[in-house]
Amino acid sequence: MCPELGHNPEEIARIKGNIRELVLNETFDLDSICVEAYASPEGAFRANDALAARRALAASEYFSDYAAMLRDSLAAEAGVMLTLGGADEARAGETAISFRSRSGGENWRMLDRLMEEDDVLSRQTKDFYRSTASVADRDARERALSRHRDYRYMREHLYPRLRLVKFNFYLHRKGMVRDTLITSEPDTAYMRGVKCLQEHDYEEALKILWPYRDYNTAVACVALDRNATAEEILAQLPGSAGGDYLMAIIRAREGDERSAAEHYIHACAREPSYVHRGNLDPEISALIRKYQLNNE
Repeated sequence: MCPELGHNPEEIARIKGNIRELVLNETFDLDSICVEAYASPEGAFRANDALAARRALAASEYFSDYAAMLRDSLAAEAGVMLTLGGADEARAGETAISFRSRSGGENWRMLDRLMEEDDVLSRQTKDFYRSTASVADRDARERALSRHRDYRYMREHLYPRLRLVKFNFYLHRKGMVRDTLITSEPDTAYMRGVKCLQEHDYEEALKILWPYRDYNTAVACVALDRNATAEEILAQLPGSAGGDYLMAIIRAREGDERSAAEHYIHACAREPSYVHRGNLDPEISALIRKYQLNNE
């Protein structure tokens, strides 16, 4: 059993079920799984960041082992094979899944939300908490909170909820580019936002996805031509082919063709399917024709 999921057999079974369902899905191909772990703020920030990284790695290794077992069983059942982490080259007809892990650090964003939603803490306590947001040093911010009379309640009732492990499943529609994200975070609102995005209801998608400020939020912003906001969000995320491709569109709209071409080339280097995708988007297809970007 994976210790980083709190010995929760129901949660572990749910994630295993997600992996199996996505592998067997006839509409989407599962490309990679990113495991991200978070810590609560008590203790030193650097130590918490390292702790979250270890949690993410442990969970990633656990489910990577499960996927290896799934590979063997599916091979026996239907000839489906998985290669993990890029260690082996995928043979024809195989589905390659890359497992990645990363630390989400101290989960202050979720704590902000929990503090606002809590119906026990007083308005004065919430005002005090908001006032600590201006303290850039997170260790100093935590020390300030620890001196408050309601800190014990926060630590016992809110902090445990911050120590979550989040699974992001990256997939693409068969034969299409890899730009869809499904998350296992227990948040049905997020899933509604993803569904709106897939149905091209970008205004509604942005309303729902705005608090998460992730790749899908940036996609919605670009679709609505809110390019500066999308760029701000992407700047806070790890580099990716999808992020480079969105930046290529943004730069093309700004008239910075050189930067747009560079981002497009980087996206294609990371994910060759963007070579085809570029011909479908007017901003990028114009660049491709003008500078013959896909000649090589």
